[in-house]
Amino acid sequence: MQETTAAVGLPLLIDVMGGREVFRKSPKTEEALIAQVRDGLPYQALAVLLKALNLPAEFAFSFLGITKRTLQRRQQKAKLDTLESDRVLRLARVFASSISVFGDRSRAIDWLHAENVNLGGQKPLACLDTEIGEQRVMDLLGRIEYGVYS
Repeated sequence: MQETTAAVGLPLLIDVMGGREVFRKSPKTEEALIAQVRDGLPYQALAVLLKALNLPAEFAFSFLGITKRTLQRRQQKAKLDTLESDRVLRLARVFASSISVFGDRSRAIDWLHAENVNLGGQKPLACLDTEIGEQRVMDLLGRIEYGVYS
């Protein structure tokens, strides 16, 4: 039961990536967000997420599957490529969903950093490097939201 960006709420999704400070023109629809991802999200969206989630830059290397030098080039260019943007959106969607389920950022961050027996003892953040891992985290969030034993 994967949530769409509409189910999470597009304003919250954009907010966790930095809102108006990062997006000169905030996407108002999913179609506009898709176009933005295809064109490349601003590098700052990643930087905002890393800071908000208390993640080191090393997380970005492995999560995005790029080297430190490539990440530095993206920072200088101020724009991510399409695949990197898609992964950043994945991280933002899970973060926004966690905030929605747990009611505040602090609790959401704590949950994302905690080992979870339902994820084989892994932290939810560690599962997000694959689509199937993201699906498992989103399913777990859905079960928590609806009170199903998790």
